[in-house]
Amino acid sequence: MKNAAEYRRHAADCRALAAHMGIDEHREQLLHMAARWDELAETADAGGCAQVGVPLECAQQALGKPAGGEAG
Repeated sequence: MKNAAEYRRHAADCRALAAHMGIDEHREQLLHMAARWDELAETADAGGCAQVGVPLECAQQALGKPAGGEAG
């Protein structure tokens, strides 16, 4: 499972790549990706559902539906 530290490493990698991009659009995309990784790290730190392997259960929980694919 991924954790907040790994998400932050991905964010740092995106920022490092962005620093070397000559095309503004590519740089902006990488910086946007870095921001999303940071958001995932913050969610993981807060005990949220940002860990890989549980997205369906978390999505269902967030929508107020029972886990396990049951109709609700």
